[in-house]
Amino acid sequence: MTRLCNLITLSIFLAFSSASISTAKEPLTYLNGFPVFQNYETFRAYLDPLIKKRQVVKFLDQFGGNARYTKPQALQIEEQIRGLRKVDMQHVEVIRTEDLSDNWTQEMLAYWTGADYIFLYVLYQNRDEGLFAINVTFNTDIKPLLQLMM
Repeated sequence: MTRLCNLITLSIFLAFSSASISTAKEPLTYLNGFPVFQNYETFRAYLDPLIKKRQVVKFLDQFGGNARYTKPQALQIEEQIRGLRKVDMQHVEVIRTEDLSDNWTQEMLAYWTGADYIFLYVLYQNRDEGLFAINVTFNTDIKPLLQLMM
């Protein structure tokens, strides 16, 4: 029997998978089969509801993790998150944003209800075509994500 751990890390690299995205209000464009967000606000309109509601399977489907994880693995990860965080997250706040260059940014976000947190690291690139989320990683422990912040 696998013991539930407090450290759940999930990295999604959009460059390795095409994903179909269908939950935000604005339609996305695609470049080489990959979703391109119109802007930061559109990206967050897709991301925030999924993380707040702990919808890992949908998150993986929409952010490209379906190429990295099988459906049973995605369901198991969602089950673990729901076991560790029993209620949906009510709040979200950007903890830190750092511009790495003119077009590259890394960001740390916190989602929480009471004393329960889900932390998220994002590395994204702004291009003429739109915003590309290159790495989206979440964890119930902030320490591994702090190491990603350069």
